[in-house]
Amino acid sequence: TAKIVPFLANDASGRSVHPVLIRLIEEFGDRPNVRDAAFGNLYSGGWSGSEENYRQIYAEPLAQLRDHPSPKVRNWARQTLRELEAMIARARIRDAEDDARLED
Repeated sequence: TAKIVPFLANDASGRSVHPVLIRLIEEFGDRPNVRDAAFGNLYSGGWSGSEENYRQIYAEPLAQLRDHPSPKVRNWARQTLRELEAMIARARIRDAEDDARLED
C-alpha cells in the first residue's frame, strides 16, 4: 500500500508529507518493506530540468517531521532525509558534470 500512497500533499500551507503516508509509517514504520516502499516513491514520476531541484521539494516536508510525536515517523523522516540529502548531493555533481560537458 505504501507504494501507491502519494509522498507529498499540497494544501493551503504548502507541501507536506501526505497524511495517509504518515499514518502508514505510524502504524507499520518498523517494517523494512513499508519504509522501502515509501522511500521508493521518491523515485517515481518524472521531471525536466535539474534533478537536484526536483529532489529538493521533498526536503522541507521531511524536515518538518523530525519532531513528530511518533518515534516511528521521526526515525523514518530522519533516515529518509539523510538518504534524500545524499541523492541531492549526487544529483548536484551530475548536474555540474552535465553543465561542464555543455560548455566544452
